[in-house]
Amino acid sequence: MAKLVLHSKEGAEREIPLDRQRVTIGRQADNDLSVSDKATSSHHAVIITIGRNSYLQDLKSTNGTLVNGKPVQKHTLRHGDVILIGRNHLSYVDTPESKPTAEAPGDSPASKANGAPSKVADAAAKPPPSSATGRLNPEATISEKPQPATKYAPWEEHLDEGATPKDMVDNMLEAIRSHRTYERTLQTRRKESLNQEWKKLIEATTTLKKRIAGNPRVKFFDIARDQSEILIRIQREGRKTGQHSILIARNHPHNPSPTETIWLIESGEPEKNHDSCEDVMRSVMRTLAPLIA
Repeated sequence: MAKLVLHSKEGAEREIPLDRQRVTIGRQADNDLSVSDKATSSHHAVIITIGRNSYLQDLKSTNGTLVNGKPVQKHTLRHGDVILIGRNHLSYVDTPESKPTAEAPGDSPASKANGAPSKVADAAAKPPPSSATGRLNPEATISEKPQPATKYAPWEEHLDEGATPKDMVDNMLEAIRSHRTYERTLQTRRKESLNQEWKKLIEATTTLKKRIAGNPRVKFFDIARDQSEILIRIQREGRKTGQHSILIARNHPHNPSPTETIWLIESGEPEKNHDSCEDVMRSVMRTLAPLIA
């Protein structure tokens, strides 16, 4: 059975067997693999296992998902792949059942009788790349030449040899329908979660507005009547002219995006998006602190 191995910074390992069709990974507690890393989205990625194949899909996460050091959206997993989700290193382990192999030169009965070394045995005895602790070293695996990414195709599962053509088609169609249904469910969950975070954000900024209302450098602080946007303008410090603006919006004001998120747009800064009220408020206060001190 295939499994994931989660490697902690302390060197500990945690195994997650892929014994179900879907295994979700993210920061919220309702994921099959829940991690507390802030760089990981609430519902970051999902691994779908069909037959003997496992497929990784990024769920439009904020920071993306890497496999063997390269960003991926959908990827067919292979034994030895190293997955980076937020700051979490995971290894995909899928050891196939041993199969008889042709004897290599030097493995003939005569050579065995003469005590000659076996090349196959030597190769099998060679340990995989590891750290000093004897555990799998994620960095060593990442440095290896990555496997070429393959197109995500749940219908390319391995079927029993006795399966009829009708069974084959039915199984493929069911896999596609099931996956689409699950994607819609995740999108609904994400939207509901972000709606709750947005409500908390409105409450937090309402309190912040009252607390800094008397500050002379706060030139404008308004929450839209429909509570879809929050706009703050602060007088720049020192001899700098003009105002520093902060826009927090549930939807991007210029480039509508199908991704559910909370946008944070500041003067002279790259656009950011967050999944939680806490992350947004931390970014806002980091900007406001030197301006209103």
